Amino acid sequence: MKKILLVDGLDLLQELEKSFLKRKDFMAFVAASSREGIEIHRRERVNLILWDLNVADMDPEEACRTLREDHLLKQVSIILITDHASDTDIDRYKKAGANDCISKPLDQIELIKKIGKFTEVPVRINTRLFVKMMIERAAGVNLEQFLGTTVNLSASGFLMETGHNFRLSEKVSFSLSMPEVKKAIFVQGEVVRKADDGQNSLKNYYGVRFIDIKEEDRYAIERYVKLHQEAAI
Repeated sequence: MKKILLVDGLDLLQELEKSFLKRKDFMAFVAASSREGIEIHRRERVNLILWDLNVADMDPEEACRTLREDHLLKQVSIILITDHASDTDIDRYKKAGANDCISKPLDQIELIKKIGKFTEVPVRINTRLFVKMMIERAAGVNLEQFLGTTVNLSASGFLMETGHNFRLSEKVSFSLSMPEVKKAIFVQGEVVRKADDGQNSLKNYYGVRFIDIKEEDRYAIERYVKLHQEAAI
């Protein structure tokens, strides 16, 4: 099991717990200060420290050097989380012992990739794509439009996150907009299950199976998933 320490990272912990740290191969610790973080690392020997530079009790360069100069503590990866660090600042931090830096606002996909890199644990990310949803009611007359995002995309369907309530077996038309794909992909799907992520009561999660999709569009999705393995589960 890999151990991750979040220094001044309560907001970060809440975000990562939604999709990542609940995995059985990770254990997370949270420190309110740099000095507390060093003590936790001294006790737990964590594998990775995510260090928010808003912590005021210790200069980031001093904190990195403190760890790197201690033969019992230096075997740890350090990612610094910065607000507005310049290239010069980042270069200084790395010379002091940081492995990498990431800027706010945090890109969750980028962050999780870095966590996987420095813990040597393969990670798969729920890539979320913008989706327009047009729901065809039973009467087949009126169309209602709703917004949502995809989760766990594949060529046969996806998990959908939305604030709207769907019925099982409901037929829905989708317009999928994917990075690197010039035109939107139009598909029809069927709501086959309702899921619960256990975290966000304001969002609903539904499994959608594609029932009408052009072969060229299926190929585009397959190619996207192949090139972006983090998009698949």
